[in-house]
Amino acid sequence: MILGNIPEMKRMVSQISETPKIDGCLTVLPYFQHWTNNFELVKEISRFRSLDLGKPAYLQNERGALLGKGLITANGAVWSHQRKTIAPQLGTEKVKDMVKLMVESGDTLVKTWEQIIDSEGEDGIVEIMADQHVRNFTSYIASKMLFGNDHHKGIKIFPKCQALINAMGGATTLGIPLSRKKLM
Repeated sequence: MILGNIPEMKRMVSQISETPKIDGCLTVLPYFQHWTNNFELVKEISRFRSLDLGKPAYLQNERGALLGKGLITANGAVWSHQRKTIAPQLGTEKVKDMVKLMVESGDTLVKTWEQIIDSEGEDGIVEIMADQHVRNFTSYIASKMLFGNDHHKGIKIFPKCQALINAMGGATTLGIPLSRKKLM
């Protein structure tokens, strides 16, 4: 099947939009709830042990020089090795240590928004473009976790990453089913 289960997913989205719900995730991604409630499917996925995860070939073919062979693009033994390498850093104790940093950073973000509301808001109402604030929030947390006390050097990396993302975000014909033309 050329389109996989995309038609089924579209049908689920159209059905859910007819009956609005309070749960935003359910409204936007109703198929997640359908899949997680399908216990046979969950069992089958949890029994799946192949290292060939079916990552799209265009990630390596067209963008391999930029993306490298990280967790996002790797398959097979390379992916398994990387996962085993990173897993200890995501253990319970390490994550617990990160929670305090995340909470402190979240408090700072909320205080920043409160200051904007107090200074610019009429009757406590103001429009805040949250995307840049959240981007700064996540880059601060990531740089603090990766670079520790030297995190100011780490923060300089994220604008460069954002510039790469913007450069890659232009219109492209890559990844279209049945399209096998190589761009030069």
